[in-house]
Amino acid sequence: MQRRQVICLLGSSSVLGTVGCLGSTESEPAGRETESDPTTTAPQSSAATSPTTNSSRVRQWAKEADSRGPVRPDGEPISVDRTITDDPGYEQDNVEYFPQNKTVRYVKLRSGDEPLEYGTWSFEEWGEIESAEVGAARARTVTARRLGVEEVGSGMSSPPDDAETEGMVITVQISKALNRDGEVVSWPVATFPALKESAPQSVDVTLSIEGDTVSRQVPVYVSYSIMHYD
Repeated sequence: MQRRQVICLLGSSSVLGTVGCLGSTESEPAGRETESDPTTTAPQSSAATSPTTNSSRVRQWAKEADSRGPVRPDGEPISVDRTITDDPGYEQDNVEYFPQNKTVRYVKLRSGDEPLEYGTWSFEEWGEIESAEVGAARARTVTARRLGVEEVGSGMSSPPDDAETEGMVITVQISKALNRDGEVVSWPVATFPALKESAPQSVDVTLSIEGDTVSRQVPVYVSYSIMHYD
C-alpha cells in the first residue's frame, strides 16, 4: 500500500505544522506519566534545532556519529487526553468541524486573509493527523524532562517503509548543526543511546470534539541528524 508522504518538523513551541489547531484543554489518564503542555497556539511550522551544550561526552560522540534512525525507542509509553473547542469560522485556525456528518473542512489555499480553496477530511482522517500532532508535543516535552535538558525536536511523518503501522507516526530527534564551513554551531543535547532510552515507545492520544471522540496509539521513533546551514 502506498503511504501518504507527510512530514512535519515541530519546534519546542509549536504543536501544529500543516493545518492549524483548534482551541483545546486536556487532562491525563491515571497511571500514565504526565507533563503539562502549554502549546495550544495557532499553526506554525519550524525545523527544530537542538540548543547548545557544554558536555564534552556529547561533543565527542557527535564528532564520531553519523545520522541515525529512525528506530523505535525503549522508554515507558505515555498518554494524553485532549478536549478541543472549535471556534466558528476559519480566521484563527483554518479548520472547522461539522458534527452532523463528522467531517473537518480546512483551508487549502489563501490569498491574504481570504480563503480561496477548501479541502475536507473525514473525522477519522483528521483524528489520525491531529493525534500525531498532539502526541508529538507530549513526546517532546516528556523526553526532554527525562533527559534533563531544555528541549528536543519532534515531528510527525509517514511511517518508515518497514513499519507495521499505516498511520502517521511521531519522531523525536536531536541534531548537530554545521555552518557552510563545517564548523559546529549547535551540539546535540544528548547522545543517541540516551535519547533511545528516554523517549516513549508510543503516545496514547484521545481527542474529543463536539461530543465525538477518537483514540489512537501513535508509535514513536527517534533519530539523530547532522544539519547543514548556509
